[in-house]
Amino acid sequence: MLLLAALLPNLAQAATKPAQLPVDISADSLEIRQQTGIAQFQKNVVVTHGGMILKADMLEAHYVGGGVKQDELSGNIDYVQASGNLQINLKDGETVTADKATYKPASKLLILSDNVVLTRGGSSLRGSSLTYDLAGGIANLKSDLKQGVSATLRAE
Repeated sequence: MLLLAALLPNLAQAATKPAQLPVDISADSLEIRQQTGIAQFQKNVVVTHGGMILKADMLEAHYVGGGVKQDELSGNIDYVQASGNLQINLKDGETVTADKATYKPASKLLILSDNVVLTRGGSSLRGSSLTYDLAGGIANLKSDLKQGVSATLRAE
């Protein structure tokens, strides 16, 4: 729990940076589906925001109301999903990996699922899902029935 308590505030800080900080996204391709309100970045996706770097194979932004204009990609986002080789690098060498991540800006809810690993130094936590309420500061690391939550703790 000490690792979780130490790591999650940095994750919260990275996800709730002030709006004036830019969000830079690079990818091999971008497809905008105006009718359904989805912008999809594909292959070699890198998102940089403040001190956070997110890497994934795919990132989709789903817009409220189902419509998106090509010149307004920063519009009213309902939720963002990232998947495939997902890695989030935070300050001080902290890393979070998972198969999938969903972030809901309105509720400040971050959900990481499938093969979640939080690493700091030589310590790590593993589980099948992590739900983190960034507004309330409440995190819940869960596991499926096949294997429990595990922790490797090393003094730094």
